[in-house]
Amino acid sequence: MIFLRERPVPFEFEAMPGYLIRLAHANRTSAHTLVLKLFGHARWPSVKELNVLAEAVHCTEDEISRLSVVREHLGAQGWGWYMAGRHLGKSYFVALRRPVVCPLCLAEGACQRGLWLLSMLSCCPQHQCRLCQTCPACKQVLDPGRSEICHCKCGADLRLAKPVVAEQDELIVAKLLATISGHHFCTDHELPPWVRSLDPDAACRLIWLLGWILPGLRDGVIRSGRHAPNVEEALLIARYALDRLTCWPDAFLLDMQKIEVTVHSTSASYLDRALTSLHRFVVRELADDALDPVRQAYQAGARALWVKWNRIHSLRMFGTQLHLGFETPFDAALRAEDKRCLQ
Repeated sequence: MIFLRERPVPFEFEAMPGYLIRLAHANRTSAHTLVLKLFGHARWPSVKELNVLAEAVHCTEDEISRLSVVREHLGAQGWGWYMAGRHLGKSYFVALRRPVVCPLCLAEGACQRGLWLLSMLSCCPQHQCRLCQTCPACKQVLDPGRSEICHCKCGADLRLAKPVVAEQDELIVAKLLATISGHHFCTDHELPPWVRSLDPDAACRLIWLLGWILPGLRDGVIRSGRHAPNVEEALLIARYALDRLTCWPDAFLLDMQKIEVTVHSTSASYLDRALTSLHRFVVRELADDALDPVRQAYQAGARALWVKWNRIHSLRMFGTQLHLGFETPFDAALRAEDKRCLQ
C-alpha cells in the first residue's frame, strides 16, 4: 500500500477528480502518479475501487461515500457515473475533460464540487454566477490534470476570476439539478410537480431531450448526443428545456408541430433518420414510470406527424413506404382498426 503523509478527509459532494488533485498536492505529487500508485492504472477510480482509496486515506465508508462523479460500470450500457448515492446512466452527462470552477466557491474553500462536472450545468446555484472554464490570466481552458484546485497550470489564482452574473433560465435549471442531487436550494419558478420528483438521471435525460434533441430536429439538425456540451451549449440547453417545462405540455406539442413543418422542406432520408432518432430516445431513454407524462405528450404530438409524413413521402418514394425499423403509434392504431374490421 502507498504511504501518504497527509490524508485530507473528503468534503460532502466533493468531486472525485478534485479530491485526488487535493490529495496529491498535500503529498507533493501529481494526481496522475497518485492514481497509478493507488490503483495500478491511469483511469479515474470506479465505485468498486473506493475501498482502496478509503484504506489509503484512513477514511470510513461514510466519509468516502461523500465523493461525487465516480465511474460506475453499468453492464451492457457501458460506463456511467455515481454521484453521492445517485446514478447517471450516460457518460456525456459529465464533462470530465472540460473542468469548470466557481471562483466564489473556491474563495470559501479549496474544493471541486461534483455539481460543476454536470455537463448541463453552466452556473453556480449558490452564488448565482457563471462557471469559469478558462483561466483569467492566460485565457486557456482549465486543465483537468492541474496540480492545485485553486490555481491554473500557469500559476494564476482562479479565485481572482471576475464572476459573471448567471441568467435566470440557467439558474433555475441549476437549482433543479442541485436539489434533486441532494443539495437544498429554493426556487420560486413554477415547474410541473412530476419534474421536481425526478432523480438526477431521469432529470438529465429529460433536459437532454427538451433542450438538445428537440431544438435540433426543429432546426433540421440530427444530434446523436455522444459528446458533453460546453458551457455555452449548456446555457442553450437550459434555456430551451426551461421554456418547454414552464409551459408543459403546450410548448412540447408546439415543437412537434414545428418538426411537422419540416416534412414539406426536407428529404425523406433525413426524416427517416430524424424521426427514428427521436422515437428511439423516447422509447429507450425515457422508460422510467416517473417520465410517463413525457411519453404521453410525445404520443399525442407525434400522431399527426406520422400521418403527414407517411402521406407525403409515400408519393415521393413512388408508393413505397419508408422503413423505420419500429412500429409507430400511427401503425399500431391502423393495425388495431384492421383487427376490429376483421372481427
